[in-house]
Amino acid sequence: MMNLSRLLSLSLLAFTLAACSEAPKPHIAAEPPPAATNLAEPKEIALAIDGMTCEACVKSVTTELRKTGSVGECTVQLAGKEARLTYDASKLKEDDLIMAVRRAGYVAKVKP
Repeated sequence: MMNLSRLLSLSLLAFTLAACSEAPKPHIAAEPPPAATNLAEPKEIALAIDGMTCEACVKSVTTELRKTGSVGECTVQLAGKEARLTYDASKLKEDDLIMAVRRAGYVAKVKP
C-alpha cells in the first residue's frame, strides 16, 4: 500500500515538472540597432501598441522598428502603450511601421 502511495506521489511530481518545462519561456530581445541619422524627409508619428507587458516587449518593438533602417529617434513606452518616433517618409510609409510592430508580435495603429 505504501508503494502505491509513493508511486502516485512520484507520478504527480513528474507530471508537474513536465508541465513546468513546457511553459512558455520569456522572450529576450537583442539590442536594438542604432538610430538612423540621415533622414531625407523626417516625419514624426505616434503609434498605439497593444499587447506589451514587460520591458522585453518594449525592446522587441524598438528593435523591429529600428531594423527598417529609416527610423531615427524612437521611444517606446510600456505604461503608455505607445511608440513615438521619427522616420524617413521618403523610404517608409505608416503601414511599414505598423508591420514592423506586427513582426515583433504586437498590434499597432496610428494615434491621431
